[in-house]
Amino acid sequence: MSSTMRPVPGSRAGGPFLIYWLPVVIYCAIIFVQSSLPSPDLPGHFPHADKLWHTAGYAILGLLFCRALGHTTAMGRHRRWIYWAAVLAAFLYGVSDEAHQCLVAARQGDWRDAMADLAGSLIGAWFYLAVQGWRPFGGKRPKDGRTTNGNTG
Repeated sequence: MSSTMRPVPGSRAGGPFLIYWLPVVIYCAIIFVQSSLPSPDLPGHFPHADKLWHTAGYAILGLLFCRALGHTTAMGRHRRWIYWAAVLAAFLYGVSDEAHQCLVAARQGDWRDAMADLAGSLIGAWFYLAVQGWRPFGGKRPKDGRTTNGNTG
């Protein structure tokens, strides 16, 4: 994988598009199915332990959205746009999941879960881009106006 993220054009059978978006769709489906079931007993016997599970789960979703957006959209070179679009997409899915839980017997939606989803989305998208070499808060500007991490904006 190259250190610069560029859009990958789709091929005949969906090729690269499916490679990047199918994991997002599958993971969202797993979240949906899990949210349709009665609330599981999660490990961690301390107050609000479920928030850690939400954060971890949505970190994965934020990472997957970031990966897909970075490789299949025109945002490929604009990592800040990729970051915020991935965070927004994962967070909105989390909000819709909490709304969905309000309609499921033995479940309830919780705004604190949505905030944990947001935190996870922020972490997961940041982690993916950091592994790709993105440094949002560092890097000096050389004479050509670009940051040392390749960002242009």
